[in-house]
Amino acid sequence: MKKRKLNTILFITILSIVFFKASYSQNYTVSNAHSHNDYENPIPFFTAYGQGFGSIEADIFYFHDSLFVGHTFPDIQKKRTLQDWYLNPIKNKVEANHGYPYADTSLPLQLLIDIKTDPYITLHKLIEVLSSYTSITRANKFKIVITGNRPKPNEFESFPSYIYFDGDLDKNYSNNELAKIGLFSADFTSYSKWNGKGIMVKADREKIDSIISSTHQKGKKIRFWASPDYLNAWQQFIKMQIDYINTDHIEALGNFLKNWGSTHVTLTKKQETYLPNFINDGVDQPVTKIILLIGDGCSLPQWYAGYTANGGALTTFNLKHIGLSKTSSADNYVTDSAPGASSIATGEKMENRHLGLSPSGQKLNLLTNYLVDKNFSIGIASSGDVSDATPAAFYAHIQDRDSSIEIIQQLKNSNVQILAGAGNDKINKISILQKKHTAILNNQILDSLLPNYTITHSINDLSEHTSKKTLVIDEAAGLSMQEGRGPWLSQSFENMTKSLELNKSKQFFMMIEAAQIDYGGHANNIEYVVKELIDFDKLIGKAIQYADENKGTLVIITGDHETGGLTLHDGDYKKQSLSAQFATNDHTGIPVPVFSYGYRSYLFDGVYENTALFNKIKTAISNVKLKKEEK
Repeated sequence: MKKRKLNTILFITILSIVFFKASYSQNYTVSNAHSHNDYENPIPFFTAYGQGFGSIEADIFYFHDSLFVGHTFPDIQKKRTLQDWYLNPIKNKVEANHGYPYADTSLPLQLLIDIKTDPYITLHKLIEVLSSYTSITRANKFKIVITGNRPKPNEFESFPSYIYFDGDLDKNYSNNELAKIGLFSADFTSYSKWNGKGIMVKADREKIDSIISSTHQKGKKIRFWASPDYLNAWQQFIKMQIDYINTDHIEALGNFLKNWGSTHVTLTKKQETYLPNFINDGVDQPVTKIILLIGDGCSLPQWYAGYTANGGALTTFNLKHIGLSKTSSADNYVTDSAPGASSIATGEKMENRHLGLSPSGQKLNLLTNYLVDKNFSIGIASSGDVSDATPAAFYAHIQDRDSSIEIIQQLKNSNVQILAGAGNDKINKISILQKKHTAILNNQILDSLLPNYTITHSINDLSEHTSKKTLVIDEAAGLSMQEGRGPWLSQSFENMTKSLELNKSKQFFMMIEAAQIDYGGHANNIEYVVKELIDFDKLIGKAIQYADENKGTLVIITGDHETGGLTLHDGDYKKQSLSAQFATNDHTGIPVPVFSYGYRSYLFDGVYENTALFNKIKTAISNVKLKKEEK
């Protein structure tokens, strides 16, 4: 019987190790959070429980035949019993959830009880008390672990099956004793003096990594107490695979772990980049082909996030000319996309929500109209709504950017030869971007543009329509890269250039918007952001190659504003992984980079208002010989 029992224990131990190692492929969740000295919180138990913590700690004292909760003996008060503060709330939750601690039956809960008085007397009383809480002792996904003062390891087996013990790293446990170990805990300061800033010194990291590995080989989890308790430290502990993150900041850690899935990304494929030959870069001759590429919501954090997730490579970062554009609107420090794009399209600041109108309401001349007078053909494309602010800034004048129907109808009097993108039904699926009172661009509305425009529903149909102006409403454009949009932006560039090149003057202005970098920022989803950014960079590679192969071409790459208040707090170029945080789900006042390449690209160096782009483009096409030293 003893041999059979030993074999069973060994089998269970091996199985738990295999399962434990496999579990590391999963993301960290709030179940990995431990509420240290939970009773010191203003609302004990419920705050951590409300966040979904996987472990909650309560220190107890045996006094006058009762169990009191507190950190020191003077903390003992009549109403601070283990029953009132923890056992009764847990019992109520378990019974309400039909035998589980949480309504989500996949979520575990561990009650770590730190005994401050004699372990035998205190445990005897605890078992006596728990005899009245059978719903707890029989609950699924619930575990009671004893730490602090504990009995001798060879006595562990004598305690009820629902009682587990905290293990000490410096002790060797038999298989029977190990089976009663719920987790291992250790004083972090015994192994490192790291304060949570930067990274741990190599020697300390190796010691702790060894401890974690050894613990996991036993099929057990580990927690360090007295550990740094800040965002950067939590991030590093996740990388180290510490199972329970010890915290006194319940809400902060809870929110951090809840958002872990949307603030961490690892990519498995690396997009190839294009290396310019720079032969045409900076040539001081008039520009005949203008390619303006706008990453909506894209500033330096978004660029560097994409660079990191793409293994430390972007075509854009191969360019030599860079400027910085200040994006505030006429009436607000933080712009929205309407004045953000319209300031480029008109050379004037305007109020939020306005397109093509001065603060006094005067219609401003658009860059596209100016260029048409100079025999340029106009093409506009977006991986978003064709009537949304950024594309509309180049063909419409209106006080309210959400007036989609009125905006699209202004195409009738527009000089835009090609407009391509999605309808506005896609944007309404993103909560913060919803236009709740805006009519959908249905077929009846689109047909009202006939005969001014030929309407098609695929970007690949463009080359068939050269004699008439073309409106492309392509459902594929409205998909995100996560949803499988594919190289739509690159295809729109290739097809528009083929169509625009057929015009007699061979001169064209093209604006393509990578709209959904902004969507990812509003959603506070870093994977969304970087996949859209990397796709944008693919488009940029196509445009830079075109500039190398076609004289007279100028490529300008910028954003209309930053979205999300993105910060990057950890990353790995080799693993193509990145962890980030968002300060807001809206725009910020952070300036945006301006990258340029090709003829007269040097004009876009420096720091300036976004309105300066309008005049810089006008200067770039002028026949006047410019001198670089006077720029």
